[in-house]
Amino acid sequence: MIVWIEHVAPAANSDIQYGGHPAYSDPPDWQGLFDDSGTDFEGYRPECLGSTGRGLLQGFVFHALPGASRELHFRFVCADAIKGWQYRTVFAFPNPILRLGGQNRSTYPVTVAKTNLSLVLTGFHPEPRRPGIPKRTEFSFDLFENGKPADDWELHSISVRDRNGAAYHPYASGWGRSDNHTSGDFAGGLGTNAPWGLRFGLKRSMFLSNELCTVRGLAIAAENKTETNLARIPFQGTTLVIRSEARSGYLTAMIEPPDENYFLRFVDILTANGRPFDRGRTYDLGETDVKYVMGFPPGITNVDLTFGVTRKVFIEVVAQPTAR
Repeated sequence: MIVWIEHVAPAANSDIQYGGHPAYSDPPDWQGLFDDSGTDFEGYRPECLGSTGRGLLQGFVFHALPGASRELHFRFVCADAIKGWQYRTVFAFPNPILRLGGQNRSTYPVTVAKTNLSLVLTGFHPEPRRPGIPKRTEFSFDLFENGKPADDWELHSISVRDRNGAAYHPYASGWGRSDNHTSGDFAGGLGTNAPWGLRFGLKRSMFLSNELCTVRGLAIAAENKTETNLARIPFQGTTLVIRSEARSGYLTAMIEPPDENYFLRFVDILTANGRPFDRGRTYDLGETDVKYVMGFPPGITNVDLTFGVTRKVFIEVVAQPTAR
């Protein structure tokens, strides 16, 4: 859902910032979508911009939405640090995805199994807003493999799904872990009047020996004006592609085709120009779960590298947060 705000000139000027300013509110306010059951999704910045004949148009995008509240509210905050003012107002409107009924009051723990892993959700609730930070939701779970504590698995990602299947991917998610016990929180408060889906992405803490792929004799070009595939290796049910980039000294490793079920990471440099090499002299130029870009200093002409490729496991638990 997109909430559109039109700023009618002359209010739309470059001095205005959207979201609270610490000088004018304590704690600072944020744009956000909320209901009366604890849902609170901040919208820090507009994702859509446009102009009209009389001003500036901004769109704040929200993905997973509360479906059991008849009315939603959009909190709009703007400030001008130069002129020294802040304005806050709330717009109310009917919930476009209202879906009453079907509530499922959860009794914890909630257990879900997939293959040889079992995830036991032991807690799930929105936090009260703490001073200076947005609303957050807490969770905790235990993980077992073949009935025993899964100490060598870890939480890699988490997403939230509403009852219509729309997904929200919280940013700045943080979690702590001790043995097979994991707890954490993520940005966004979830309403307590309907169930939500938590999709946990899990992976092993370390690569197994059969998940390590060593590629030898990779050429590092001193000058390279075109992208060149140096190796295509079937591995772990997918294809590992090593490519020389269209600039000198850069290599890219990737899973092809891209697949969220895989996790790729550069592990080690065995040799460079036939000799031991300090891994710290490479340059990490960006990475995702299925792509890793690295650079080498001048003078390196060939390398032997080891990459790790493992499969992630996704487990979804549907549960209704408890009120706090």
